[in-house]
Amino acid sequence: GINVVLIYITSDGNIGLFDAPCEENNLVLKQMNGEFNLNQLLISDLNNLSCCDYLVIDLSGLTDDDDSLINAIVGIKSMYDFRILILAVGYDNASPILGRLFAEGIYNIVTANRLNAQLDEISLCLGAGMQYKDAIRFRSQGTVASSGSRIIVQKPSIRQTISVGVCGALHRLGPTKQALHITKFLNDSGYTACYIE
Repeated sequence: GINVVLIYITSDGNIGLFDAPCEENNLVLKQMNGEFNLNQLLISDLNNLSCCDYLVIDLSGLTDDDDSLINAIVGIKSMYDFRILILAVGYDNASPILGRLFAEGIYNIVTANRLNAQLDEISLCLGAGMQYKDAIRFRSQGTVASSGSRIIVQKPSIRQTISVGVCGALHRLGPTKQALHITKFLNDSGYTACYIE
């Protein structure tokens, strides 16, 4: 059969945590341990991720600041389709970074402190996966304003139509054909698009 691969990026302290879960689920475990900068790792080891089905990131093994971590996760999500698990042992549910990960649609977050509870959470993440309702506890509640201040929430205005211009720099370069391809692609993707000469 086809090997299902789990890549585990971890600090030295959490080595071996995924040995048993991977064995139970017949997953091939590739473990990288030490101190990592996730953004740098992505740039240097991008090829290794193409064979991956699950990517486990242990926050305690990363040197990234919160923004760098979120950028890396967003980048991974936009390029790959595998399931991302975050190991956040010792993190509080209200921790801002967990709130930001939740906001990016990352629900498979393991925070349990005891080994048995960790393994339970891991098996849920590897099985059906945690859903929105399981991870809702990480949702950031926003900052609580003092009674004297007013909060103004600006809602971004949503443009209903977006125009895309296609032009060719040389004669007979085929911009019309490209424009028609783009229109077809957008319509096939569920958007409403039309071509205007």
